[in-house]
Order: sequence, then structure tokens, then C-alpha cells
Amino acid sequence: MGGLCFFLLVIVRTPRYTEYEKRKERDGFSIMQIGFAVNPMKQGAIAIRDELVVLSTQRGIHCTLIADATALLSGGAELDALVVVGGDGSLLRYADAASRLGVPLLGINLGRIGFLSELARSTFPAALDRLLAGEYTIERRMMLRCSINDGEPFHCLNDVLVFKSSFSGVAEIAIEINGISVGTVFCDGVIAATPTGSTAYTLSAGGPILADGLNAIAVTPVCPHTLHFRPVVTAADADVHFSVSGSGVVSADGSRIREVCSGDSIRITGASRTCSFIRFEKSDLFKGIVMGGVLPRKTFSMGHAEEKRYYMECRNILGEE
Repeated sequence: MGGLCFFLLVIVRTPRYTEYEKRKERDGFSIMQIGFAVNPMKQGAIAIRDELVVLSTQRGIHCTLIADATALLSGGAELDALVVVGGDGSLLRYADAASRLGVPLLGINLGRIGFLSELARSTFPAALDRLLAGEYTIERRMMLRCSINDGEPFHCLNDVLVFKSSFSGVAEIAIEINGISVGTVFCDGVIAATPTGSTAYTLSAGGPILADGLNAIAVTPVCPHTLHFRPVVTAADADVHFSVSGSGVVSADGSRIREVCSGDSIRITGASRTCSFIRFEKSDLFKGIVMGGVLPRKTFSMGHAEEKRYYMECRNILGEE
């Protein structure tokens, strides 16, 4: 008796940055189309962008001005890279759109610390030459996928925040991880952060600093009215669930998403796609946090580490004797 045979053909679209790397290895491919975005609220940012466009054009690069994330989605599919002039906050505005297209980001820092923005205005010309020579690497950073009441998901690079809706009082937020109750906390809000976001609002709320490259989610309460609830670090593929009693607000990477109320469900997990950054030097998280004054130097001398290695490394970074 004959049988039926079924064949399933699955076509997977390779992310653009993977194709770039393959072409670079094969025939010396280099970046030829660059988009330029700017935070117009930063003083002098537009003039700096125009200067960088001129430098790029002189080197034979086709340049496109990108007004916002929507413009990137509609016209940025052919870009080899997106240069964002501003600071880390400016980069966050383009992270979701860039990750959808597979376009790597390169930040020009006009802000204060610049964990994500690698270059300064003065170092861009040399970096541009290295881009053309293919002397760079692609760093991929995990993102979060969040949905409210199992609706249309949204993605973010830093964090998702569930916060109280009023200035006074506290929020009552129940937290579950993989279906297991972690507890209900009375607080101003709760943050779910990636390793990238662990040096942002989570850090200010007393959360842990997660090293670059980790696939993990840090869950941190903001001003909890308790002595017992502590931040929790879980795997990137965990199902993190928040529910609010009363009213609250959900934001992602600092942008307000929508209001929530009793009975609403906020689910967060690691996203299937990543956000890519062009890097010329190896990312050094701890150099950034020490130079930015985020950690006191004595933090690294605690314990009985051999020759107080971390403390000595920080002294070297700061150029101290």
C-alpha cells in the first residue's frame, strides 16, 4: 500500500550584517552606504552631522539623512550602517528599527558617558578609514520582547519599566518568572533590563550590573517598601510576568507605551533578534563605569582576590600610580 510523502521547505532570510561579514571575508567588501541620524536637541549636533556627511562623501560613500526611526524603516533597508549623532538615548530611539533591518549602529557621543556611543567627533575620520578598510567587528546585544495582554509585541534594547501612574502612593505589582511567583512588591515600579540596560535606570534603582555578552534579564524593584525584596537575575528565555493592582504605566527604553490597570498582563522575555553595533575596540564595560564614576574604586578591593587584581586594574585604567 502506497504512502504519502510530504516535504517542507523553509526559507530563512539571513540578516544583512551576516552577509556583510561573509562578503568582507570573501572579497574585501567594505561599507559604502551610510545613514546619518541626529538628535536635534543636542547643541551643535546638526552641524557635526553635516561635517561627517562631507567627510564620508569625500571618501566615496553614499550618504542618506534619516529623520527618525519611521524613516529608517521605510528607506533604510539598503544601508550598510547607521551613524547616530547624539548620545546613548539617541541610539536607543533607533535600536528597534535598526534591529528589524539588520543595520548596525555607530554612535557619535555628544552626551556624558556614552556606554553605547563609541566615537567622538574628533575620532570619526580615522574610524571612517577603518570602516572602509573593513577593520571593525560587529557586536550583537540582546533585546527584550514585551507584550501587554498578549497583544502586538514591542522590542527594546535597554529595559521595560512598569511604574505607578500617580505621583503619590505606591504601586502593587505581582511578579512571576516561568509561572512561579517571586512575590508581590509595593514600590514605585519594577524594571526588567538587559545587560545593556543594567547600567541605566536599573543601576540607579540598586540593580546588578550585567557584563556585556550575557544573555540574562535583571528584574529590579524601584523604591520597594520592604527590607526583603531583592533584584533577581534570570535567563534570557525566561517568561517574566508583571501584573498591576490599580493603575500604572508601561515604558520601553524611556518611551511611554501605554497605561495599564488591574487585570492587565505584561509579559517580557528575550527577543529572537539582536541589535548590532560597529566596534573598533573590544567593549570594556568596567572601564566605562569606573571612568563615569558609577562604581567607587574601593568596590574593587573587597574580598581576598589575589593581589587585589580588580582594584589594581581600575587604578591602571584611571592612570593612577
